[in-house]
Amino acid sequence: DRLTMPAPPPVPQAAVAPPIPLPSQDIARRQLHTLSVLVYVFAALCALAVCFTAMIVGVGLWMETTAGNAQQGGRLALAFYSAVLVLQVVMLALLVLTGRALRAARRYRLCMVTAALLCPGLPLGTALGVALLVVLQRPGVRALFDADGAAAR
Repeated sequence: DRLTMPAPPPVPQAAVAPPIPLPSQDIARRQLHTLSVLVYVFAALCALAVCFTAMIVGVGLWMETTAGNAQQGGRLALAFYSAVLVLQVVMLALLVLTGRALRAARRYRLCMVTAALLCPGLPLGTALGVALLVVLQRPGVRALFDADGAAAR
């Protein structure tokens, strides 16, 4: 007599996650609209920073023109704040253009670049930049940009 071993139990099928459904165009449009509003709010905050920096540069210029003996440190600070002002104005323009592009679902690359440029701006810029990157990389949102871009051509 031979000893027989019982048959091994059946191996359960690996649980396969159902495919993630693409968000409908309506949901994607609402997400883009919400993000565009947030970008405009952040642009308003940046506009306040531009005004503050412009006041600093204005006072610096006034001091340079009225002071008889201008100091090298004052000129260096004025040059620094002038450069910061230019960068702030460029970022403000990018934010306004990105807000318009998000609302129209156009200029995908501009939106991605702006989102990446926002990330180093702690804490609000990082939160907004990451949210933009996450939403823009969703397949349904990307398809919306592609569809609107093809229709505009």
